[in-house]
Amino acid sequence: MSTFLSPFTNRRGDEYGGSLENRARFMAEIIDALRREVGPEKLVIIRLSGIELMDEYGGNSEDEYMEIMRIAADHGVDMISMVVGWH
Repeated sequence: MSTFLSPFTNRRGDEYGGSLENRARFMAEIIDALRREVGPEKLVIIRLSGIELMDEYGGNSEDEYMEIMRIAADHGVDMISMVVGWH
């Protein structure tokens, strides 16, 4: 998921690239599918970077990762395990 979320690695020109919302689309679709499969009674937990440490190369900022986490929560994630970096 991290390579889709990062503007550093995601150079796609379709609905999965470009804007933060588009880059988060793959993550949101995975969360939606997991939630449908396990139902409301089970926890859905994902691991996301809180910061890429790639600012000088065009990676996501802390604010962008906060927005990504909000998108994950809006799609039904119950818990986020946050790490630093992904590379």
